[in-house]
Amino acid sequence: MTAQNDRAAPRKARNPRLSRKLRVAAMAAPVIVLLTVFLIYPVGQLLLLSIHNQSGFTMAEYKRLFASSVYVEVLWVTMKISLLTTFFSVLVGYPVAYLISAATRERKNRLLYWVLLSFWTSFLVRTFAWVVLLGRNGVLNWVLKHLGLVDSPLGLLYNLPAVIVGMTHALMPIAIMTMLSVMENIDRRLPSAASTLGARPGMAFWKVYFPLSLPGVFASALMVFVTAIGFFITPTLLGGRHETMITQLIIDQVLQALNWGFAGAISVLLLAVVLVVFVVYDRMVGLSTMTGGSSAARGPQKSDGVLHRLGNALLTLLANATDALIALLPKRKKRAGDGNGMTLRTVVTLILVFLSAPAFLMIPLSFDSASGLAWPPHGVSLQWYQQVMDSPLWMQAATRSLVVGVGTGVLSMAIGTPAAFLLVRGGLRWNATMLAFVLAPIVVPRMILAVGVFYFFAKIGLVGSSL
Repeated sequence: MTAQNDRAAPRKARNPRLSRKLRVAAMAAPVIVLLTVFLIYPVGQLLLLSIHNQSGFTMAEYKRLFASSVYVEVLWVTMKISLLTTFFSVLVGYPVAYLISAATRERKNRLLYWVLLSFWTSFLVRTFAWVVLLGRNGVLNWVLKHLGLVDSPLGLLYNLPAVIVGMTHALMPIAIMTMLSVMENIDRRLPSAASTLGARPGMAFWKVYFPLSLPGVFASALMVFVTAIGFFITPTLLGGRHETMITQLIIDQVLQALNWGFAGAISVLLLAVVLVVFVVYDRMVGLSTMTGGSSAARGPQKSDGVLHRLGNALLTLLANATDALIALLPKRKKRAGDGNGMTLRTVVTLILVFLSAPAFLMIPLSFDSASGLAWPPHGVSLQWYQQVMDSPLWMQAATRSLVVGVGTGVLSMAIGTPAAFLLVRGGLRWNATMLAFVLAPIVVPRMILAVGVFYFFAKIGLVGSSL
């Protein structure tokens, strides 16, 4: 009996360790299986098609890709549009995130509502709203004509500015929410402490608060850039032939030319660009900033480096310029370091109107008695709602959208929640690797993922089904 107890003791001692491994495996398995089956395999198949055909290994698709300057030019247009969208989304979204992070709980909820209202509205709906706003018979031309500022409608659609405005409007909520996750963790007493030591408001913001918010700025820029580079709805509807993005070429190769190999080659080129951006980002600030974490130092940091001195000089210049502008404003009572002044609230209100107005614009048009996306409405009618209710096609589509949306939400929570707990509280040595794996669907542009899954589903007969 004693001998049996002695043999059982080591087994019991090993049980807690074995139990923890089983728990970790159970929490990690769903997301690993999901991403392996529906990300790594489909995208790998698509990329394999670019170098393999019925004859075996080939580089013909890549030779065709680089033989013409058209594809390189389209890639440059894609990069230009994505970078401009990223710049304006972060620049305009920063004051909104700043004000929300400093607001009281009740006011914060109200401000977040208007940001999320735009975020929850379909990209397609918002893009159609901009067609109504910018069209020759749209809102802006109607207003300008009635004010007597123009005699004939302006060509505001089908150009680069229209694409940038539409994409910035679509992606700015992502930038705001990403920056907000970092700003809410910044100690607001630090700028106040700088003010008590003699720093003026501009200096306290640019030299104290802004550097602490940079991880959020970098993370939001990366999120917007990766999403923008895979966009196709807004450029297709708002842009002209000179604003063609590379994802539109991938769609054409798949749906019209049925050339999966060339579509795979274009996808590899796009994926390579995104991976380079992610590697640079990870080396500079670390992937943890994308989840609201602090910036991680990478390698030896030289405080007297050229980049550090240039950055410090730029922040000093901005601080002095800001303080000079503040000095020109009418004198009024304001506390040092207070970011909720009337000017900031006015700017944020205008930005929130920019975000929410296009969605509300579609409401009066839905009651228009005439057809077409023109302003102003020509009467009030319920005929379009009646057509939707009477159409089996529309009702089936609405039901399918609801089923797919609810199913996606439930499965995402069921699979993502254990993985989130594991990343935060698991204490894993390979936590960084796991985080990079979970973020992989963000790294891969959505169009590449969509085409890869489409090819995979076509082989197993799932295309066209709600599942």
